[in-house]
Amino acid sequence: MKRAPLIISTGISLALICYATALMAQPPPEGAAAPVPAFTPGKMTGFQPVAVDPELGRQSMQAWSEYEALNRKIMARQTKLYEENPTIQELQDRMREIQKKIDAILDADEELRQLQEKFKEITPSMPAGLLKPPAAAKAEKPAKP
Repeated sequence: MKRAPLIISTGISLALICYATALMAQPPPEGAAAPVPAFTPGKMTGFQPVAVDPELGRQSMQAWSEYEALNRKIMARQTKLYEENPTIQELQDRMREIQKKIDAILDADEELRQLQEKFKEITPSMPAGLLKPPAAAKAEKPAKP
């Protein structure tokens, strides 16, 4: 479901690009002013090199390093709690059972099934490799000999 807006926006973008290309290929009407380039070479005011204080760069890198280290500690602690805490494990088991009941209710709904079938019909077919998340695609690549 999350891919639908991406697919739609990509389609709209491609259509606009094709339309713009077609307009550019047509000769201008007689009496029309000559086209003016979007930007002209010469003095470029927006892209000039900026001096960065080395101390500020060092502080930024140190802050980012501390942020990353703290984030790793948080993730490790959460993982440990999920693995070791019996209350969390019991709640997860209950959540899985409840989710199965919810899924059964959703599967039994005829209108939802029809909508999902219509959605699948209009969804363009893509090679299987494109539908996998990047981490899964990397994991499946064979090791180089």
